Amino acid sequence: MAAYLQVTLNRIADPKVPDGCLLTVSATQFPALDAQGQAMVRAMIDGLRAMLEQALLAAGADEQEAAELALCTLATNKSLAVLSRAGFSSEDLATVAAAAARIPGETTFTTSSSAMETQGPRQSR
Repeated sequence: MAAYLQVTLNRIADPKVPDGCLLTVSATQFPALDAQGQAMVRAMIDGLRAMLEQALLAAGADEQEAAELALCTLATNKSLAVLSRAGFSSEDLATVAAAAARIPGETTFTTSSSAMETQGPRQSR
C-alpha cells in the first residue's frame, strides 16, 4: 500500500504529468454521464481495485485484508488527486498517504442507517 501511494505522490510531484486524474474527474461527474460513460468509469475503477487486491494477495494478505486494503488504497489514491488539484501542499499529501498506509485491515466503521438512529441526527454548528 505504501509503495503504491508513493508512486502516486511521485506522479503528482512530476511537473511533466498533468494535474489531477481524468478517472477521478470522470467519477465526480458520474451522475451526468450516459450509461456507456458510467460503465466505462466503473470498469476502470473496478479494474484498479482488482489489480490492488491481486498485488496485496501476492504480498501475503488474506482475502478479506486484501479486499479492505485495496479499497482503502484506491480511495486514498483518488483523494490525493483531488487534494492535489485543490492546491494542497506536497507535505499535506504525504501526510494523507502515510496515515492511510498505517490503517489496519479491520473494518470498524459503519454507513448503515442504524448507526444514524443510535447516534441521533447530526447537529449543525
